[in-house]
Amino acid sequence: MIFKTKKMKTRIKKYITLLIISLITISGTDGQMLLKNGVSASFGLGFSGSSHTIHSFNIGYQREISKALYIHAGYSNIHGSQSFKSLFGEAPKVNQYGEFGEGFQVYNDEQDYIFGRLIQVKSWELGLKKFIQLGSKLHMAGSISVVTSGISEIDIEGFTYDDNGNINYDEARPVYGTYNKISDKVGFELLYNLKDAVNIVSKVDYLSFESLIAFSLGTMVSF
Repeated sequence: MIFKTKKMKTRIKKYITLLIISLITISGTDGQMLLKNGVSASFGLGFSGSSHTIHSFNIGYQREISKALYIHAGYSNIHGSQSFKSLFGEAPKVNQYGEFGEGFQVYNDEQDYIFGRLIQVKSWELGLKKFIQLGSKLHMAGSISVVTSGISEIDIEGFTYDDNGNINYDEARPVYGTYNKISDKVGFELLYNLKDAVNIVSKVDYLSFESLIAFSLGTMVSF
């Protein structure tokens, strides 16, 4: 999913945040299946506003501070990529040595999958999570967090277009960058009690940095 305007991104963030705040203010769970503490781990897939396809790994800890209201902390490692073909509309043309531009080497014939962009995001988050019981074994939760991230990116610069609109790769080169970012994150999750203190968790998260949306599946153990 690509959000093309800042106005649209702001509107989506506003609506999601209002939904989360509404969930946090709702009482109506007896806390069954939810113990004082919980640890979780999950894997996810998703998209970002810059068209990266992302893969994520998340671990977290939560502790109850009021009835079904938890403070939670977590760590996420996100990898994202966008192929040269999806970025520029065509696979790069290589020379007899399997090279294109400056600093690029192709080791096989799968030119469609040459990366045009790569991103890695390592994030720590802290926030609140509110659970609502939907059934004897099912809960829904909404969360809102502050996230600090360390980002590493690789992009392509230096390519030009000729008069016919064809890409000239001769001076294309990889560009590297690292920086830090503080952003906000909102999420929804469904928790199904599998057995005793073991739960299956499916969730969707929206991170304002990169307008990143991730769908995850994992487990949570309560104690």
